[in-house]
Amino acid sequence: MDLTSIIGILLGIVCILLGQMLEGGNIGQLLQVTAAFIVFGGTAGACILSFPGPDLMNSVKFLRVVFFNTTSDYSKVIAEIMNFATKARKEGVIALEREAKNASDPLMKIGDR
Repeated sequence: MDLTSIIGILLGIVCILLGQMLEGGNIGQLLQVTAAFIVFGGTAGACILSFPGPDLMNSVKFLRVVFFNTTSDYSKVIAEIMNFATKARKEGVIALEREAKNASDPLMKIGDR
């Protein structure tokens, strides 16, 4: 798992618990099933309403990429993005359609749709 993902999740949890503690509350107040249904169910419903089915399926598929990053050579990806930016500036954004199919990063490949 990506170290920054772990740090972000832990920092979020610690800050929520610390804020609750500073306000004089207890942990039991944070663990309300009805509140969880409202927050997570409402968020899921809003996401499902906002995006078409194929995009939702791709987002679930790419969660693995977010948490279990398979890219080991960031300098190669950065150089590739810089080349794409230069090409877009010189030839226009439409010129990137042909290049996106050959991208090394899986998230950049889905840009050719």
